Amino acid sequence: MKAKDKRKSMKAKNQPLANRRGVVLISVLAVLILIINLITASYSWFTPKSVSGSGMQYVEAARTRSEECSFKTYLGSKVTSYSAGHYIDQIDYKSEITSKSVAAGKTEYFRTSIINSNENYASDISLYFSSFGESNCNLTVAVTYPSNTVRTVESVKTDYCLVRNAYVKMHDQNDLEGPGLLQIDWFVKNNGSSAATVDLSNMYLMYN
Repeated sequence: MKAKDKRKSMKAKNQPLANRRGVVLISVLAVLILIINLITASYSWFTPKSVSGSGMQYVEAARTRSEECSFKTYLGSKVTSYSAGHYIDQIDYKSEITSKSVAAGKTEYFRTSIINSNENYASDISLYFSSFGESNCNLTVAVTYPSNTVRTVESVKTDYCLVRNAYVKMHDQNDLEGPGLLQIDWFVKNNGSSAATVDLSNMYLMYN
């Protein structure tokens, strides 16, 4: 038999074999699809159900921050003391105030003490003035603790932020530094030619 005729004969024999393999593969796939459908129907995966005790619920006690903070602001005065051969300038805070006039060329020091009365949770606050400064003023406002910022105010500012995202610890009676206490030290320097008033009654606190 010639080689060409032999190749034709082998090709003709292989075609039925390939067809049989295709039929077997299709049959296997059909069986698998049938099994999956039977399992799905038997377990009812897509049938709506209601289960008691499951769902979402708002629990007010689950909050993780305190919203029980109060604050007061005190006026400071510079005190110079002598110790170990050095003169040291310190700020002494005594009098609680709600307003203070800052004379031209002068600097006034303030300490705002924030108290968190919650014994379980700390807090995170920002301190604002609803209105700060005056028209044509020239003030330097600096926070020395807990942050270290210096800014210039040259006109009336609304919702002026003094401190942003300050941490207030929870109220612990055994805390020697003060139960739930955060002290913010800041000062205002008047660079202008006329007095400017810092109205502390405009100060308000926001929780972050």
